[in-house]
Amino acid sequence: MNTQHLTFKAEAPIAIAREDGSLTNVAADTMIASFRTANGALAQAGIEADNLTLDDPSEDGVLSARKLVVNLRPDTRVAGEYQLSFDATELLAPRPVRSFEAFGQDVAALRAAIVIEQAAALLESAPGDPTGPWRQAGGRLRFEALALNWGPLQATGTGFGGLDAERRLTGDLELPIEEPAPIFTALAQAPDTSEDARRALGLLAAAFAISGDDIDLDVEAQNGVLRLEGLSVRELPPVY
Repeated sequence: MNTQHLTFKAEAPIAIAREDGSLTNVAADTMIASFRTANGALAQAGIEADNLTLDDPSEDGVLSARKLVVNLRPDTRVAGEYQLSFDATELLAPRPVRSFEAFGQDVAALRAAIVIEQAAALLESAPGDPTGPWRQAGGRLRFEALALNWGPLQATGTGFGGLDAERRLTGDLELPIEEPAPIFTALAQAPDTSEDARRALGLLAAAFAISGDDIDLDVEAQNGVLRLEGLSVRELPPVY
């Protein structure tokens, strides 16, 4: 056996237990994981799955993807950083995404090239707060490329993201949009959108529908608030 290059193929569904006792059941028609080292350090790790499902019995719905490919390797440009590539097609979210209900639960494609900054701190842990050391070290995700095809949103962009001290999403994405009107229309239909925000989104949708202009959409998460083009969309709870 070559212990520097290991390959695992799942022959049956897998149950993953978490610290709080909850389970996630993972199943796929085909699922293969690989792990390769060089000089005692990670050289590359990856997973590929066809018709993947993730089911948490304690939650409603099942997350599924027709195809998922994820790869991780050291970033040779900067010591201590890692490159993560993510490619998923025909994703089905287990539940509507709050504030984005009108986008639907079907995501045709999601692709990302991500750099994990301060990655070594992710190997550390704190009781009840697995990302604590990473956050304290200034860790974040840098999106060098992001492509998303979800409902009215078809865009590619760049940005960064992470978690703040209260474990809420924080970061900023820039998404060039050729047809922004349908996006603002869909956001205005979200059931938890305030009347002021609904009117503002409706005006934006009408203005772009008339002008036909494109936009570099700014998506910002800061201080527990999600904003689009500076307009407050929703408050952000802790991720965990």
